[in-house]
Amino acid sequence: MKTNIYFAFPFVLFLLTFNIIIINLVDALMANS
Repeated sequence: MKTNIYFAFPFVLFLLTFNIIIINLVDALMANS
């Protein structure tokens, strides 16, 4: 089970970073329009 958690951790981090980038992009688009 521990190996599963360690394997999934980078993927979760990537998803969180991706989410933040998307939110920032949408925010910028809203401010421009």
